[in-house]
Amino acid sequence: MARRALHAIGPLPIAGHRPNASLPVVDESTETSDTKVLRRELERLKVLTTKQAVPFDFPMILRPVLLLGPDTPWTGGEADKLYKTSGNFTSTLKDSEDVSAFGNTFGISWDGTNTPWTRTGNSPFSSLPKIFLQSGQFTSSLLQSLDVSSIDVDSRDISWDGTNTPMTAVVNDKLILLSGQFSTTILASRDVALLNTAPSSISWDGTNTPWSGTSLSDETLYLQSGQFTATLITSLDVSGFITNPTGISWDGNDTLTVNQAGDVLIRLSGKFTSTIHASQRVNSIDDELKGINTNERTTG
Repeated sequence: MARRALHAIGPLPIAGHRPNASLPVVDESTETSDTKVLRRELERLKVLTTKQAVPFDFPMILRPVLLLGPDTPWTGGEADKLYKTSGNFTSTLKDSEDVSAFGNTFGISWDGTNTPWTRTGNSPFSSLPKIFLQSGQFTSSLLQSLDVSSIDVDSRDISWDGTNTPMTAVVNDKLILLSGQFSTTILASRDVALLNTAPSSISWDGTNTPWSGTSLSDETLYLQSGQFTATLITSLDVSGFITNPTGISWDGNDTLTVNQAGDVLIRLSGKFTSTIHASQRVNSIDDELKGINTNERTTG
């Protein structure tokens, strides 16, 4: 009887998954043709990676977790579109959605199913700031929108922590946590004016809050403890090699940001170093790069 172990490297915390459990053994002689084809295809594609694991409640049923990543969602203000390019990074455009009818795009995130994004307000924009939830990645279906002008007239970036919505408030110089997806209920806020007077982007790493500031005198990446305390864990002045870092995200290993002046997607090592692991200029797609995220994670 031929027997083969399916090796899963991990683990990812999935309901029902026991990290110390024995790996499942599949009896190939009793497999159905469908599961055999699926198993072999998954082995060929190497879907089981360090960030994916199989829940082992039913050892004879293969139930892999399939992720979209690692593609890169980002926004462009020239055409006011949502974009998704392949990998981290290439210039291969996999999808885009024209949202210019809603206003000036800025921030973008990914919740594992849908795409939160922001419309900027304040001068020189004539529209009030809003946050949107676009179906998938991407469809033309708008699931929800919320006017956040009562919170700040220039709310640029947005993220997702699995339960609530972190966002930035540029005019009021604050990091803000809104309840759910979406409401105007503010669960937490932190005035960061002493650090930077233009908090333009925000993310979430599962424990702390990466964010970036783009005030003229100080272009810096910050890591704020929790959501949000006054403790600044670390920061990195990037003004020497990045101009206007209007986006930030965390892929589990590295920090994704943008050099708006050069229309370049940038992946910096860790949280944070000045070591650039990858970069890609995207001005041929859109000449006004704004926000960035990643499909590598479904929060942040």
